[in-house]
Amino acid sequence: VTLAVNRQTAKLERRFISKEIQPLLEDIDENQRDRYDD
Repeated sequence: VTLAVNRQTAKLERRFISKEIQPLLEDIDENQRDRYDD
């Protein structure tokens, strides 16, 4: 049972992390692009 719960938690954490981090990465990409355009 513990393994199943851990696996489920890991999935949720990964989903949460990707939701939180993806926009940050995209912001960084845009900032770098702006800098390179100069």
